[in-house]
Amino acid sequence: MNNERKNLPSIPIGITSLITIFIVICISIFSVLSFVHANNDYNLSVKTGDYIKSYNDADIITEKIVSEIKLSNTIENLNVKNIIKENNCTIENTENGTFTLTVPINDTMDLKTVLLYNDTKGFIEKERTTYSKASENEGSGYLELFDINAELE
Repeated sequence: MNNERKNLPSIPIGITSLITIFIVICISIFSVLSFVHANNDYNLSVKTGDYIKSYNDADIITEKIVSEIKLSNTIENLNVKNIIKENNCTIENTENGTFTLTVPINDTMDLKTVLLYNDTKGFIEKERTTYSKASENEGSGYLELFDINAELE
């Protein structure tokens, strides 16, 4: 009789431990990356929500001012001056009959509205744009949102 044992091929215990450690490390890395990505998405959504709220507030203020100007047909209205003063807005006569209303959205953005004065129609809102103060040195910072009276041009 042969007392020799037949050796079956087997995986050493060290390799399974290394594979298990590698899998745990991979899962840990992917979980950290997922957490960082989710946190960045959350921060972006908070910033976007804050910007949208600020923009909507500036748009409401702009609508109040423009409607007061159109109703009274003058910029020298006391209600217009009060709203402009309360909200740190500016209105300037850029050309003959053209006025630019600037309402701050936040520290880096403004909402600018161009009003035209026509003797027959009164004040007409020509355009409303957002303007980035951060890009003043980088060229034009205007983003045209819409042109209300495109057919007038």
